[in-house]
Amino acid sequence: MTNSLLATILGLDWKDFLLHLLNFVILVAIVGLLVYKPVIRFIHARRDEIESQIRTHEEKMQEAEETKAKYAALIGSAEQEIAARKKEADAEAAKQAEAALEEAKTRAEQLITQAEEEAKREKVKAVAAIKGEVAEVAVLIASGILDKEITPEENEKIIDDCLKEWDENNA
Repeated sequence: MTNSLLATILGLDWKDFLLHLLNFVILVAIVGLLVYKPVIRFIHARRDEIESQIRTHEEKMQEAEETKAKYAALIGSAEQEIAARKKEADAEAAKQAEAALEEAKTRAEQLITQAEEEAKREKVKAVAAIKGEVAEVAVLIASGILDKEITPEENEKIIDDCLKEWDENNA
């Protein structure tokens, strides 16, 4: 019945079945030799190439991290140098400002001294001018006194007249 079952269902007898089975085994062996092994070799080669690329990528990433750390250190040292130079420049500016302030103080003292000397000269001139005018006033008063005998009221009137005349002459 097994022979008849194969023959009726598949339309094969046991010889045809064995022949097809042998053909299948030969086909698997040929495919295994001609296709499977080259495909496996290709897959292994591709896997090795990808692993190589991953290693190269990791090396490049490590180099990039080292370069990044190096540049970060350079930037840090540059920032410190900039801060130091800024501090030096601020100190120099403060020193120059202090020098300018001292120079201005010296100049102001010189101007004050010159002004005081000028005021003294003007005072001496004014005192000399007043002495001359006082002498004139004294001469006027004396001439008024010598002209006649004067009472205290007349003395005040003469002094007032002389002062008025002197004010009019100076005005």
